[in-house]
Amino acid sequence: NGPVAMETNGPVAVKTSSAVAVETECVVAMETECVVATETESAVAMATDKSLLQECYDVSYQLLGSNTDRNARHAVCRLLEQTDHPAWEIVARLHAWNTKVLDEPDFDARLQGYREAVSVLSPPEDTSSPPKDASSPLKDVSSPLKDKRSTILPCLHTACYTVFSSDEMALRDSASFAIIQILEHVCSTGSAELYTATIPSCLLQHVQTGLRDKNEVFRNEAILLLHKVILTFPEREPWSALAALTDTDAETDFFENIRHIQSHRRTRAVVRLRACLEGLPTAVMWDYLLPLIQPIFALYGNKHHNTVSEALAALTEMCTQLPWIKYHRLLQRYLKQLTENVEDKTLVKVVGAVLGGFHESVDPGSRILRVLSSQIIPRLMGMLTKKTSAPERSKKKSIAYEGDQVAIQAPIAISIVKLITQLPEEEKQSQLPPVLLRICNTLRNRAMDVRNVSRQTLSVIAKDLGPLFFGYIVSELRGALGKGYQLHVLSYTVHHLLINQELQPAQIDNHTLAAIMEICVDGLVGRTAADRDRGH
Repeated sequence: NGPVAMETNGPVAVKTSSAVAVETECVVAMETECVVATETESAVAMATDKSLLQECYDVSYQLLGSNTDRNARHAVCRLLEQTDHPAWEIVARLHAWNTKVLDEPDFDARLQGYREAVSVLSPPEDTSSPPKDASSPLKDVSSPLKDKRSTILPCLHTACYTVFSSDEMALRDSASFAIIQILEHVCSTGSAELYTATIPSCLLQHVQTGLRDKNEVFRNEAILLLHKVILTFPEREPWSALAALTDTDAETDFFENIRHIQSHRRTRAVVRLRACLEGLPTAVMWDYLLPLIQPIFALYGNKHHNTVSEALAALTEMCTQLPWIKYHRLLQRYLKQLTENVEDKTLVKVVGAVLGGFHESVDPGSRILRVLSSQIIPRLMGMLTKKTSAPERSKKKSIAYEGDQVAIQAPIAISIVKLITQLPEEEKQSQLPPVLLRICNTLRNRAMDVRNVSRQTLSVIAKDLGPLFFGYIVSELRGALGKGYQLHVLSYTVHHLLINQELQPAQIDNHTLAAIMEICVDGLVGRTAADRDRGH
């Protein structure tokens, strides 16, 4: 017998199927005792037994929504049957198996079960009048609304399990339709208790799991159900914040476009999402919006370029609104993925987008500073200096490989510098030199493509650091490029930086100005110019 995961509000407990069977027998015995209780028993004792039975039912419902073990699910069905649960026949049909074909569901019985579950959801009855006899058995003292709740919950959990686990489209469609009908029924009753029991406590948990599923089919089912929840409860929090993403026109509706097969429709969805991000609750972004755009980063090919670019920009904007705990968790997740696959260019861009959204104030001695200086920056530096092993290649292919490696590491260097600029001055002075030294040393490479990428990276870094650090960059360049052809690279790089920085004379100190003049004179009439004239 396989393990059975029992989902509760606390940690997940794991039990064997035999343990579930033992629990079933105990509950059946308890129910029998409760039904045959005499009228002389106290009301307190009856209420206690009823509460225990309901708690057992609640755990059983969660098993129907989460457990994959066939025997355990059948044990729950037997529990509902032996305790005369109002919906035991429907639940039994939803778990029916074909008696003639091994391991094949009984489609007719299951589809009939979903039809019966939907037919139960008639308009809400009047629950204002009290029950006729308060001393009657447990099943009779429940109000009509509570009877429907007992029917809805096991059917809803089972339908959610089917939607996010079944490979059969017919079963998924029927289960999805049943869930939508339950949503409309909950909305029509106006019961806050029923809403809490069905939507936050059940459906949304499955939707959040489905949004993070690797299977695109299940992700699309989760998006569909989330869309229906927002449309059904547009005035409730937090759905009112997401209502701006919906539209009566399917061409502009975010949830219709984000799961569309055409790339330009997905791009349109992400553009609309970016326009609505400001002011959204962070819980909504973390639970629903981030999982919606994260699968886009797994798309490859030129046709997805615009979609990925918009998703990266949206990720940066979301990160600017996340609290530090969630931001740190997201950054650690992508850093771990990048550590395992340093050559993934998209992952490099994703990490850069997350770092671009860093917005915390870093005070000396703070916890955030300790995390950045002792964990995040060293990991990024390790990726910047890491050399991946390449197979035996020709000289031409080796140069191309080095160019690809530098092209991957360049965005990492820019991200590190952007992060360092947020640190206190003392930390900035100690963390910055290794990054600049790495970029300057790359300019020694004889491949022009490699030098061009490094030069452009250094130009971006110089802009981020500002005029105050320009002299330090020139000093590092002179230290790294000091002989032969490197002197030509030095003068060209300094010229490139001066043009792109658009520095004013007052922003350059005398020491830096003297160093620049020396480099220029050497390139015009000095040794570097003489070597160039000789064709070296």
